[in-house]
Amino acid sequence: MFSLLGVTTLVLAAGLPRLVRSAAGQTNLKSPENVEVYIIDDTFSLKWNRSNESVTNVTYSVDYKTPEIDEWIKLPDCQYITSTKCNFSSPDINVYEEMKLRIRTEKGNNASPWYEVDPFTPFQQDQD
Repeated sequence: MFSLLGVTTLVLAAGLPRLVRSAAGQTNLKSPENVEVYIIDDTFSLKWNRSNESVTNVTYSVDYKTPEIDEWIKLPDCQYITSTKCNFSSPDINVYEEMKLRIRTEKGNNASPWYEVDPFTPFQQDQD
């Protein structure tokens, strides 16, 4: 955790990638790389790098899941985006509950395997 001018910043670097094959749209698209969660005060962001493949005009989608919910939920404002950053600060997110994120690259009907970020609890990570 870094502290600069009274602003607390937490960077969670994802460990070894956990790639999960999607049932539909199998392709050779690569998953995003160097995926990191940033928690700055009460702003939560997910950032990543594009893979080094030559595919252009791709989009990215991010889902989340909590222990109480069995299914992945699409993160609002993080679906079919062209940016390599997604803000997931939402009033619907319980900062005291563990959550998991996953992200994939998409082009047309094709999609990369999901890249899953290690589970974390936003409030606990912000306090570390």
